[in-house]
Amino acid sequence: CAPFCLSEDGLYRVEPSDIKGIEKIENYFVLPSFEEFFYIKKHKAYRKLPPFLNKSKQKGDFEIIFPEHFAKITIPIELSGISGAFTAKVSHKNKDAKVYWDIDGSYLGVTMTFHQIDINVPKGRHILTVTDDAGDEQKRVFFVN
Repeated sequence: CAPFCLSEDGLYRVEPSDIKGIEKIENYFVLPSFEEFFYIKKHKAYRKLPPFLNKSKQKGDFEIIFPEHFAKITIPIELSGISGAFTAKVSHKNKDAKVYWDIDGSYLGVTMTFHQIDINVPKGRHILTVTDDAGDEQKRVFFVN
């Protein structure tokens, strides 16, 4: 558990220097977003940490679940004979966040709430770039066999 400074209504995380008034201090059990993604499914009493009131401080609140860094992925051939796809997944602590997806410099799309997207790329080395609406960015290098 760690103490966090919250706005008076308890809905936002704040830095003590950001507010002029009465703030609340509360303890939160906090997991990294990857672990939180799975933990919350079985532990309904888990309280997510509120977002920052000042959104520019909201960094590091998401993780790429799949593909892992330097993963070697085999994309199956569908019954129709066409190459299938794999599903990339991201966990984000902010349920209202938008996540923008890019593969090898080409925009794939945006997701909200459920952050996963199907990707079909040719064999070789690829770079997945994921950016949230707060500007936090993560990259993964992976290989398709």
